Amino acid sequence: MKKMICLSLLLLLILTGCVKQQSTPTYYDFESQNSEQEEPMDSLNSRQIEICEQLNLSTNIEELTDSQKKSLARIEELLQYLDKKYNTTFHYVGYYEKSVLDEEKLEAYSDGLNEYYYTTLTVEEDDSYNDNYKDVLGRCLLEIETADFLNSNLDGQFKVFALECKYSGEKVPETIDDFSNNTSLTIEIIVKGKDKDDKLHGYAEKVIKWYQRNNIYGYVNFIMVSDDHFDTVNNYNVSSVKIDDDTDIALSCDIYSDGQTIIY
Repeated sequence: MKKMICLSLLLLLILTGCVKQQSTPTYYDFESQNSEQEEPMDSLNSRQIEICEQLNLSTNIEELTDSQKKSLARIEELLQYLDKKYNTTFHYVGYYEKSVLDEEKLEAYSDGLNEYYYTTLTVEEDDSYNDNYKDVLGRCLLEIETADFLNSNLDGQFKVFALECKYSGEKVPETIDDFSNNTSLTIEIIVKGKDKDDKLHGYAEKVIKWYQRNNIYGYVNFIMVSDDHFDTVNNYNVSSVKIDDDTDIALSCDIYSDGQTIIY
C-alpha cells in the first residue's frame, strides 16, 4: 500500500505542475517524444475521470493544463493497449516517463484483481511493448490454488502469499494445468500458532509433492506467527513478517525443475 500511495503522490505532484529535481522521474514529455498526439483532447472518458479523482485533479477538462491532458491521453493509450491485448479492462496505478536510467512504464491492474496484483507495461527502446500480465495472473491463480490445497489437506490454518511467479507459457493461464513445466513459483505460507513446529516438516513434504504433481518448481517459506498476529497479516505487510519480534522463519524448501528438493 505504501508503494501505491507514493506512486500516486508522485504523479499528482507532476501533473499539478510541481518542479522536481532532475534525479526524480517526471512524466512523459509529449511535446518532444509524442508529437503525433497533437490533436487536442476535448473530453474525459470514465477512466480518465477516475484517474483525476484518484489524484485529486479537476474532472472538468477546461480546468486541466495542456500537460495534464496530454499525460491523461498517453495513459489512456497504454491502458487501451492492455485492454485489447487481454480482452479485459485495466485500471491505473502509476505511470513513469522514459528517463536516462529507465524506460517509459505504466502500472495497472485488471478487472478481477486489485492494485496489489498490478501489471507493468514497459515501452522498450524500439517502441515495442512488453508486459508481465501473465506472471501477475499466475501469482494470483497459484496463490488461490495453493491456499485451497493447504486448507483442504493439512491440519492447521494458513495464509498464502505468492511473492513471484515466472510463467513462460504462450497462452494466458486459466487453470492449474496451464502452469505445468513452465512456471517457477515463490510463496510465503503463514502458519497460525507457534505450537505447530513439530508439524512443519510434514507440511513441507506435502507442499513439495503438490509442486511436483503440478510440475511447478520454486521456493516455499513457512513462517509461524502467534494467533493474534495471524489475523493481521495481509498482502501489504507480509514482507515485514519475517523481521517482526513475534515471528520465526520456521522452515524453507527449494523445489528444482529436475526433481531435486531441499528442506532446511
